[in-house]
Amino acid sequence: MRATEKLTPYTLSLAGVTRSLPRVEIAPGVVIAILNILGDTELTEAVAQANLTIDGDLHFNFATDASISFDSVNVTGNLYNDN
Repeated sequence: MRATEKLTPYTLSLAGVTRSLPRVEIAPGVVIAILNILGDTELTEAVAQANLTIDGDLHFNFATDASISFDSVNVTGNLYNDN
């Protein structure tokens, strides 16, 4: 990608809520979309409600400190691990 080339946003739809995410080239040929949910109560509440009705395993992979909690759930199956 050339330095002057503008990346088109990535459209994300979750639980009936749509967001246009900025895409950033973090290395040559490596482009990621960024979702910042801080203060986005509409999105977080809609996803929380939708997750209440989903059957089966949910798998999350967050590139934040929250990943520790969700990885623990995937391994132990227990959201609140008292061990």
